Amino acid sequence: MGRVAGNLEKWFDQRADLKDKLEEITNTLWDQLVLAPMRRLVAENAPEVSHGGNVIKFPTRAA
Repeated sequence: MGRVAGNLEKWFDQRADLKDKLEEITNTLWDQLVLAPMRRLVAENAPEVSHGGNVIKFPTRAA
């Protein structure tokens, strides 16, 4: 397995344009398939911000 990884690394080092393209595609897919759904879930499940109700203000420290 190490030989295959070494050969791929050498090949991509020689083809920086393809390495950059692969990274671009990977980052785009990561954002579309992983990060975007997570952002939607967080936004949907985020509690509403409330400045009243059961919020207790802590006293500030004297300077």
